[in-house]
Amino acid sequence: MKRSLILLSATALLFCGALTAFAQIPNAGFETWIPVLNSPTGWATGNIPGFYTTVTQSTTAHSGSSSAKGTVVAFATNPIPPTLTTIPGFPWSQRSAVLTGYYQFFPAAGTTDSAYVTVVLYKGQLTAPVAAGGASLGSSSSWKQFSAPLIYVSTTAADTGMIMITIGGSSGTSSPPHAGSYFLVDDLAFSGTAPLSAVENTGNSVPNSFALEQNYPNPFNPSTKISFSLAQQGFATLKVYSILGVEVASLVNEQKDPGTFSVNWNAAGLPSGMYLYRLSVTSEKGQVFEQSKKLMLLK
Repeated sequence: MKRSLILLSATALLFCGALTAFAQIPNAGFETWIPVLNSPTGWATGNIPGFYTTVTQSTTAHSGSSSAKGTVVAFATNPIPPTLTTIPGFPWSQRSAVLTGYYQFFPAAGTTDSAYVTVVLYKGQLTAPVAAGGASLGSSSSWKQFSAPLIYVSTTAADTGMIMITIGGSSGTSSPPHAGSYFLVDDLAFSGTAPLSAVENTGNSVPNSFALEQNYPNPFNPSTKISFSLAQQGFATLKVYSILGVEVASLVNEQKDPGTFSVNWNAAGLPSGMYLYRLSVTSEKGQVFEQSKKLMLLK
């Protein structure tokens, strides 16, 4: 029984996803729907006809005539959250800074459920992440705009975008949501252009040693420059991490010749706080160099 439900759900997701041949966010205002699946055109849902429906069309709209409604339903005593996603993705090559949209959210009485929006930009049809962002949507009984800033981990141009909207338990936990919680979402849009971090060779002479310099300025808002030196040719990575060790940016990830380099990092989509940046180099002679330093973002 469970296997049949999974297969049916996967089939529905793929069928809806195959419709996403758009050069923009597909059906961003949720105006057109596929009746047989009760799904917005260009989007996949977790609906399983004959068993449960978590996503429906609503006539309560921010603009136009309809929006998407996602509801947590009870099935065999288990809460089933709504999933609204652009699987397998849609064409997108712009270096957008933020995803916005409008929502209403009604958590079930006595709960602290939240709705969540996740956006990822990929290179190579969902194989190599270029940027990601997200937003947690708290309770709101009127239309409210959300903003999900995109954090770029690569200078590579994306070619595919994916958006997912769902409901989870208490913010910051892995607890399941509660039956009856629901959201309305409408008018999604990308806006702004994220700056491109480019690595610049700042010297002609070959350094005597490997080195990672302190960023400047520090503290900074929102951009800073990081310089480093390579005494030998090798594969270099320069990454930025949160104080908890979560990677937030990949500034260098390539084979490089000996030299002195600098890279500008723009942290416009990140909150204030202490971050770590780490240089790791494996030279062609097998020498390994690693060094980390702290930087402070103050907004």
